[in-house]
Amino acid sequence: RENVYLNGAILSMGRAEIGRKFDEIVEFADIGQFIDTPVKRYSSGMQLRLAFAVAAHLEPEILIIDEVLSVGDLAFQQKCLGRMETVASEGRTVLFVSHNLAAVSKLCSRSMLLEGGRLEAPAAPLNDLLRIGLDATPDEVAIASAHRVLSWRELDRASAALAGGYRGLGLEPGDRLGSLMPNRVDLVVHYLACFRAGLIATPLNYRYTAREIDHGLEVSGARVLLAHVERAEDVGASELAAALELGVIAYRDAEPLATGNEAPAGVDPGWPHDFAALLGSEPLAHTEKQPDPEAPAVIFFTSGSTGPAKGVTHSRQTLRWMIAAAVAAFELDATDVFLPGSSMSHIGSFLWALSTLSVGGTVVVARSTDGHELLPLLRAHDPTILAMIPAALSALVHDHGLRPGDFSSLRLCRAGADKVSTELLTEFAAKAGFPIVEGYGMTEVGLATLNPPSGEIRQGSIGRPVHGFTI
Repeated sequence: RENVYLNGAILSMGRAEIGRKFDEIVEFADIGQFIDTPVKRYSSGMQLRLAFAVAAHLEPEILIIDEVLSVGDLAFQQKCLGRMETVASEGRTVLFVSHNLAAVSKLCSRSMLLEGGRLEAPAAPLNDLLRIGLDATPDEVAIASAHRVLSWRELDRASAALAGGYRGLGLEPGDRLGSLMPNRVDLVVHYLACFRAGLIATPLNYRYTAREIDHGLEVSGARVLLAHVERAEDVGASELAAALELGVIAYRDAEPLATGNEAPAGVDPGWPHDFAALLGSEPLAHTEKQPDPEAPAVIFFTSGSTGPAKGVTHSRQTLRWMIAAAVAAFELDATDVFLPGSSMSHIGSFLWALSTLSVGGTVVVARSTDGHELLPLLRAHDPTILAMIPAALSALVHDHGLRPGDFSSLRLCRAGADKVSTELLTEFAAKAGFPIVEGYGMTEVGLATLNPPSGEIRQGSIGRPVHGFTI
């Protein structure tokens, strides 16, 4: 009951006005039996029902509705549409944001399309993604971390050898290969090997529990799992990992982290295959015949914040267009050094790494997101682009080891995947001398919007649609 009064007060309704409309609000929200339940125990759908019901009875001059039809049953959705039509018919304004084009067509007399520009061509074929760097500067650095550096030639050879090793296990084009890996240079080698061998890379969130690992393996249908040995306990507790047709591939760090993870390198989980041994396999040669562009290339899992994580499949062709869109959005070229400061098992940093490699730029791999790892990388490799989630970027900005000039090589710092606070915007600009660039993306489409690096950067805005997108 107090939930209604609290929501109303937030929307500037007086207590007497809420009291007069109380019964209508409760009836509209259809949560009568839960009206005295603390709102913290409400599902996201119940919270949205209540919020919309209160807002709909506010009688505002402008009613802004964002994805209200994404939850609730059909009857509630129809009730919402009916209420918005009533508000509009009374001469008031409804600003309606939705993925539901049928609802937009029914409700709105005007709509706005934002054009991001045209992409002329996709990125290079995935099995030849390194071509620009290989042809231009084969012995220059393609990818580096705190303890490892690979030239373009070495990166190509490593991915070809690993592709041969994967085929030697019995994997065939079209097979799914799961991975439970932290950020490593070898994770990029793994992705490139999958593309060369025609396998479907299936990265799992490195923090998955045994139950979540089972869900990922079940949804993807993986035949084998590549996993870091420090995750041996959860992999061992996974029912499906134990039953995988080709078993589990053990990954061990050749070098310990600065923060210390020496022990896992010595762990022997008893898995049948070793990643380092596969790197010594006979390289898989390039073939003249290109894989089917419509064949799946990668399966990513959504965050699972509203239910079980969904597997999202990208074909070889759609992934090439997503890479091309990111290249255009960041205005990438061969002079760029990109430091993706988040997990490359998620769509964002995965795309940033591949996009940079596709144009002959250099990728710097951060094995963790703390200052002990990131600050030496900033000083040693002079990245031109840094991309991080806001929480990690905030921690870096407040790190006691941060020195004046640590951000001086950057031309761009992108933050996304969560709201960027006003405090972080202000603090970063003060330390770096330039603003954070915000954007928006989804597991389903990759990067969709970005403040243009060479254009106007509006603080607090996610920017404009990138090339290849219409919103």
